[in-house]
Amino acid sequence: MQGYASALNKSIIVIQNEDHQHALKEIDAAASAVASDQMQVVRILKYVLEGTLK
Repeated sequence: MQGYASALNKSIIVIQNEDHQHALKEIDAAASAVASDQMQVVRILKYVLEGTLK
């Protein structure tokens, strides 16, 4: 998936827990953001769209 998004020049947000942090380091490096849960993704998207960190 990461390669496909990269080929299309699309940004990606990765959700992962700490247990998989080292195994996914190459994907994390290609991601625009890395989150540990869905609420963090919502906050990232809100920041991108509205410019606020609430």
